[in-house]
Amino acid sequence: MSEQFYIGLGSGIKLLSEDWYIKEFGNISKKAFRSFCRALKVPIVEIGKVSYVEMNSFQIAMKAITRVGEKDFFVSGCLSVSNGKKRPSELDSDKVAKNLEPILCELLACKALGGLSMTAEAKTAARNAADRMARAGIAAMAQKEQDKFTKKSIRVYGDLNSLPRSILDEYEQERFDEEPDAGDDPESHG
Repeated sequence: MSEQFYIGLGSGIKLLSEDWYIKEFGNISKKAFRSFCRALKVPIVEIGKVSYVEMNSFQIAMKAITRVGEKDFFVSGCLSVSNGKKRPSELDSDKVAKNLEPILCELLACKALGGLSMTAEAKTAARNAADRMARAGIAAMAQKEQDKFTKKSIRVYGDLNSLPRSILDEYEQERFDEEPDAGDDPESHG
């Protein structure tokens, strides 16, 4: 076991030794932990005789596989994989990159739900991210509804852009189809 569990490089990079993670997981083997990190696509940084894992990257990967709606994640060597019932899972790093903002918001929400204090800066960043997500969602909903309406209109009325005449042509034709005014209407003199 390593004596140095933590290396902090500024406020953004925090390396924790793999021994620390192994202890937290309940004394799994180094081989199993390294296999898990490979499945999560979180690199292990070896410095001297000690191997480290960057804490924030590990948290993001863990949040990505434990989000509501995600499929079960099977680690190499687990019972389901050992019995041949399941294949080992692997994190889709492209999906994580695409959903990074919601994943980070969920991590912040977990921190707040856990009763840990958040700095004003983190709260503001989370609020701004939530506002951007809400606006994007509202805009997407409006566009989706407009697209649905457009498709329905084309289905009912046909594609007006492909017709040789315009809507105004219909109005003009109706005007000329009316009977010409031939003077006084006897019914209008009541």
